[in-house]
Amino acid sequence: MNIGELQRTIYNPILKQNTKSFLDNDELEDIKNNYSEGVIMNGMQYRPDVVADYYMGDSNYAWLITYINDFYNGIKDYTLGKKIKIPLLR
Repeated sequence: MNIGELQRTIYNPILKQNTKSFLDNDELEDIKNNYSEGVIMNGMQYRPDVVADYYMGDSNYAWLITYINDFYNGIKDYTLGKKIKIPLLR
């Protein structure tokens, strides 16, 4: 699954056109429950973009790694040696 597949196209009757929508809660929970484990290595600390690129091949997935790990302190949660969940996208 690529980053574009995480969005859904829906028809907006008010605008009378297709628009991109966010994932719904059920889809996010499915992603949150399907993961492998990783560790923040040297050169990755405080860099969610580098973590996402290394483990998922695309730095745009940084938000998803942050979400499934319940990180609330931004880059401060990305500390050296921390074990993290890496989403498995189908």
